[in-house]
Amino acid sequence: MAPQHRPALTAIHNARNSDDVDLERMVANLEDISRWAAEVESEDFHIVNSHAFITLWAAQEAGIENILAEIIRTSHYAAQISSSKFPADRYPFSDWPWSESICIEIAQKLDTKAKNATKEGGDDIAERIVALFSWFDLDVKTDDSIANKYNEASMVRNVILHRYGHLNSRNVEKFPELSQWIGEILPITTERLNSYYHAVTTTHLAIAQAVWSSQYK
Repeated sequence: MAPQHRPALTAIHNARNSDDVDLERMVANLEDISRWAAEVESEDFHIVNSHAFITLWAAQEAGIENILAEIIRTSHYAAQISSSKFPADRYPFSDWPWSESICIEIAQKLDTKAKNATKEGGDDIAERIVALFSWFDLDVKTDDSIANKYNEASMVRNVILHRYGHLNSRNVEKFPELSQWIGEILPITTERLNSYYHAVTTTHLAIAQAVWSSQYK
């Protein structure tokens, strides 16, 4: 790819009539970039997709916290429910309305409680979300295939962050279609990234629909 840029760079160099421009260095840099781009493309953009996926997951986690925190901050009813989940002196309802930071703190701690209250709550993130919002009379509905893909995405996120993407046998117990990658780095192909994106957005749309259909809208 880089050689095709040489005529353009030569023209720029000549036009500037300056010895300050290191044309060979510029071409070498372009060649390095071209090699990197070709490598990334040959791996179906695994590196780029991995970064995009981690960013997507972090954003959606924060989004769920913020949705719940805002419900708690603005709803007398939701605040009462939240307060009742903790010891009487921890978040007394008499102190409501709470600050935004306190509401986010409560939302985070409620997520932990939902994890503990859900069977396999550490792995079944989709069911954990259902349980969490059900405490506030919000019915979050997604079909099993979306829930399964959402849980797979959660598992893959953890594997990327903690083991650089290397799968082990436990990781694939619930996702046998990934078994061919045991002991290897799971490739985050564009197709896989799109499937996780679809699961995340569908789950968030289900949360939005539940809120819209409720007293909190």
